[in-house]
Amino acid sequence: MQDVVVIWLDNQIDDNNVDCQFTIAQLEHITDNVTTFTDNDECVEYILNCNDHQVYLIVSGTLGQYLVCCIHDIPLLHSIFIFSQNKSYHEQWAKHWNKIKDVFTDITSLCQAIQNTFPQDEPTITPISFVPSGKRLDLLNPSFMYTQLFKEILLTIEFEDKHIEEF
Repeated sequence: MQDVVVIWLDNQIDDNNVDCQFTIAQLEHITDNVTTFTDNDECVEYILNCNDHQVYLIVSGTLGQYLVCCIHDIPLLHSIFIFSQNKSYHEQWAKHWNKIKDVFTDITSLCQAIQNTFPQDEPTITPISFVPSGKRLDLLNPSFMYTQLFKEILLTIEFEDKHIEEF
């Protein structure tokens, strides 16, 4: 599975702002790899150099409207999420781009949507063996073979009621 990176692009991000700190903290709950950008060009350059990561981009509505046409076809860009208070306006243009998952107005629903689009890990299957690895499986224990033969013989004999009474 490829590593995941969540990128948040918004020209209003301020590391000293309590709301921005809260948003970043919420994003870091779903992945440790969160990167923020306020500059379009730096963000695009970063996405183009994310060779080993699947990119999930959160972008403000205004920036997204102009940026999506430039980055939509980047193969490592898995999903785009629009984060804006003007949901109805941005939904109009966003519906034309298949990598845009939705327009979100709150961080909780945004984080949930991002988490739902993450690739699911394949279940880890641990091999378990009750037979020692050096043991030949084509050889059976003789007492087991005799027991199986005896069982087969008993099952093929047709017993009548008189045989059962005699027993």
